[in-house]
Amino acid sequence: LLVTFGDQIDVLTGYSARHGAFGAMLGSPAFIGAMEPQILGAEGISLFELGATGQVERAIALQKRCIRLGAIGKIGSSPANIKGAMNLLGRPGGHCRNPIDDLTSAESEQVSKVLDDLDVFSIRKS
Repeated sequence: LLVTFGDQIDVLTGYSARHGAFGAMLGSPAFIGAMEPQILGAEGISLFELGATGQVERAIALQKRCIRLGAIGKIGSSPANIKGAMNLLGRPGGHCRNPIDDLTSAESEQVSKVLDDLDVFSIRKS
C-alpha cells in the first residue's frame, strides 16, 4: 500500500516490531507501535526516526532487536505479556482485567529470559 498509494494518502506502517523502520524508510509518516516503545523505551521510539532519517545500518540493527523482542508476544496472552514485561522493568504496566489473566509465574520467567537475553534490563530507565 505504501509504495502504491503513499503519494496519495498517508499510510501508517503496522506491526512496527517487524516493519517499523522499513516503513519509515519507504516514506510512511508514522507507524503503529507494537511493544517496543513500551518495553525498550527511548530506544524503541527511535526505531521510526532511524528509518526516516536514513540511518539504515542502525535502523536495521534495532529492527532485528525488535523482531527478537517479539518473542514476548508468544508468551501468555496480550496484553498480559506486554504488561508483564513492563512490570518486570519497573514501568507502570499494571494488571489485566477480566477476562484476561496476568502472566503466570512461569510465563513471567519466560518474559524475563527474553528481556535478559536482549540485555533490556540495562536500559530500564529509558
